[in-house]
Amino acid sequence: MQVHEYERYVKSARDYKFARMFSILLITFTIISCILSFFTMESIYTLYLANSFFVIGFAYLLNEPSSVLLFILFIVLTIGLITTFIIFYKKSKTSRVGLLILLILVSIDTAVLLINCLTYITRYLNLVLHGLTIFQLAKAYKTSKCLDDDFEEGVILTEADITEIYNFLRTQKANDN
Repeated sequence: MQVHEYERYVKSARDYKFARMFSILLITFTIISCILSFFTMESIYTLYLANSFFVIGFAYLLNEPSSVLLFILFIVLTIGLITTFIIFYKKSKTSRVGLLILLILVSIDTAVLLINCLTYITRYLNLVLHGLTIFQLAKAYKTSKCLDDDFEEGVILTEADITEIYNFLRTQKANDN
């Protein structure tokens, strides 16, 4: 393994880790936003689709107390959507496919948020967070291909693992000479 290959592998592992970090940050903010929405009927709208299901369901419950079933339906939709993001976040630990599906889900969510931003200017910060997440996910998906192609472990490799392999190969090459 040459130095430039080592640097490329380490960069890929780092990009992959950052993309996963942005994804879990988005998921965490969404869960916090849903909890805050329950108490204040206001919303941070971090993950717009999940949070909007929650807020709409809660609004129906407040306006029409007999709509408990509708509220439960919206809660199930909210939990289902957040769970979907979490499942693919976990799948992204071992597979680029999980990362690609996260990229698609966040892109769809961002499109809905963008449409909604036209009416509420306060949501632009959330749009920035979504944009950064999409950028990191796309970058990680692109750069992680070399990890999948060149290593049996694929995206499971960390920077430390790659450094260990590099040092091993370097000392093995020095011993051969």
